[in-house]
Amino acid sequence: TWRMPTPATMTLTVGLADVEPLRVDAVGSSLVLSVYLPFTERADVDLARSDDELFLTVGPHRRALVLPDSLLRREVAGARLAGDRLEVEFV
Repeated sequence: TWRMPTPATMTLTVGLADVEPLRVDAVGSSLVLSVYLPFTERADVDLARSDDELFLTVGPHRRALVLPDSLLRREVAGARLAGDRLEVEFV
């Protein structure tokens, strides 16, 4: 039978997703867009930018990420895989 979720079970469910899929960090005078990409090899990743979007291709999958306002006037300086995150530096 189905039961109405209680606050305790809802908290447990929310607590299981402790990874931020996308975040922006200040590193010196640069801003770094960090994207969670587990199980990804460098050879499978491609990036392109067009105006206010960053196009991320991983293998056969392509996504357009709308950049936050804080990154719109900045240029991409580089990108790297650091563990299970793709870090894109904007200057």
